[in-house]
Amino acid sequence: MKSDLVQQITLYKYRYVVSFGVLALIALLVVAWQFWVLPDGLTESEIASATAAGHFSPTQFLGSVVNLPWTIMQWLSIKLFGATILAFRLPAVILMILSAVGLVLFLRKWARQNIAVVSGFWAVTSMMFIGLSRSGTPAAMTTFLIIMILLSVVTILKSVEEYGQDKAENQVRRSWQTLLAKIIVCVALALLCYQEAGIYLVALFIAVGVIHPKTRLVFLKSKPWKIAVGLAAGFAVLAPLIFGLVANGWSLIKDWLALDGAWSLGNLGWLGSALGGFEAGLVGGLVIPAVTLVALVVAFLGLMKICVDRLSARSYLTLALLLVTLTLAAWRPTLVYLLFVPLTLLVTVGIDTLIRQWYDLFPCNPYARILAVVPLAIMIATLGWTSITRFGLSQNYDESVVYHYNQEFMAARNVLSKDKDARVLVVAADQKSFYEILERDFPGLVVATKPQSGAKNIVLGSANVKKSEIPSHVTTSSRSKNAVLLRVY
Repeated sequence: MKSDLVQQITLYKYRYVVSFGVLALIALLVVAWQFWVLPDGLTESEIASATAAGHFSPTQFLGSVVNLPWTIMQWLSIKLFGATILAFRLPAVILMILSAVGLVLFLRKWARQNIAVVSGFWAVTSMMFIGLSRSGTPAAMTTFLIIMILLSVVTILKSVEEYGQDKAENQVRRSWQTLLAKIIVCVALALLCYQEAGIYLVALFIAVGVIHPKTRLVFLKSKPWKIAVGLAAGFAVLAPLIFGLVANGWSLIKDWLALDGAWSLGNLGWLGSALGGFEAGLVGGLVIPAVTLVALVVAFLGLMKICVDRLSARSYLTLALLLVTLTLAAWRPTLVYLLFVPLTLLVTVGIDTLIRQWYDLFPCNPYARILAVVPLAIMIATLGWTSITRFGLSQNYDESVVYHYNQEFMAARNVLSKDKDARVLVVAADQKSFYEILERDFPGLVVATKPQSGAKNIVLGSANVKKSEIPSHVTTSSRSKNAVLLRVY
C-alpha cells in the first residue's frame, strides 16, 4: 500500500513533464503530418515566395532584402530538395515546430505551468498555427522571431529577478542565460527588421522596453561596453537591409513597409471574417476563420482582465502588441497572421482568469476545485478538435478554399519526371518566372509562353493556349476551377 502511494506521488511530480511531452508530440503531428500534400497545391503567396527564393543569388541579393532571412532558408531548402512543395514548405514546418517549443517555454515563464499546458494545446491546434506551418510563406519566419523576442525578454527579466536569490554556483549559470538571451533578442530584433511590416513590431518592442520600468532598469544596469557591442552587432546585421533599400529606392521600401494596403470597409470585412466569420475562405494563404467563436470569447475575457491590470508588464506588452497587429491587419488583411501571438496571450489570460475565479468561489473545497478540470478539459479538447477538423474539411470540400490552390505545378512535375522527351513547358506570362525554377531540376527544359514546333510541349491550362491537334496526354483534377490542368502535344 505504501509503495503504491509512493509511486503515485512520483508520477504526480512528473505530471508536467508528461504533459509537455504529449503537447510536443501533438504539435509535431499537427505541423509535419504529410505537409507536402496537405494542403494539396500552392497558393499565390506560396508561389510568390518560391519564385523569390528560386531566383535568389547570394552574390546579388540587394534587390531581395525584404524577407531575406526567410528567402535564404527557403533557397537552401530548394537547393537540397529541388523545386518541390516539400522544399517550399519545409522551412515553415521547421520554424513552426521551433515556434511551438519557444511559445510553450515562454508561457511557462509568463503564466503557471498548468495554464501553459492548456494554452499551449489551444495554440498548436488552432487554425492559424496549422495554416502557418503548412504555408510556405514568410509569415512563419515573422511568427518565429516574435516568439523568440518574447521568450528572450522574459528570460532576461526572470534571471535578473532570481539572480540575487541563487547560490553562488547558480549565479554564474544565470549570468550566462541572461547573456545568451540578450544576444538572441538583439539578433531576433535585427532579423525581424527584414520581414515585411516587421519594422513596426521592432519599434513596438523597443517602445515597450523603454516605457516599462523593469526592462528600462535592465538596460540602464548593463555595462556600456556591452551596449556598444550590441549596437555594433545590430547595425552589422542590418547593413544589407539598409544598402538594399537605398539601392532599390521607393518600390522596395513600399513593399518593406507594407504600404500597399488601404483603410476600407472591405478590408475591415475581411478582418472580421478572418476572426469571427462563419464562411470559410483564404486570406494570405491562411484558411479563415482563423479562430473559433469560443476561443474569441475566452480571448475577450482575457482582454478585459489585462485592461483591469493595465499597469502590469504583461498588460503593457499584450495591449500594445494587440493594438499594433490589429491596425496592420485592418490595413492589409494578408497580415492577419500577426494576430496569432497576441491572441494566444489573450486566451492564456482568459483561461487563467476562468480557473482563478472558480477557485475563488471554493477556496477551501478541493473537490469543488477538481470539478473545474473536467469542463475545462472538454472545452479545450473540443476547441482543438474543431480547429483540426475545420481545417481538413475546408481543404477538401470548400470551393472557396480548394479552388485557390494551384494544382498545375505538381501535375507538370509529374509529367516531366515520367516523360523524358518533354522539353517545352508552356505557361502563362505572369507565371513564367515561377516555373523557370524547374529548369535546374530538369536539364534541357525550356519554359515558354507559346508552344514550339518540333518539340514535345506541355501546355498548362492557365496558359490559355488553343491547339487544333489532339493531345497525347491530358491531366485533369476535380479540385480546380479549370478541370484540365495540362495537355501534352
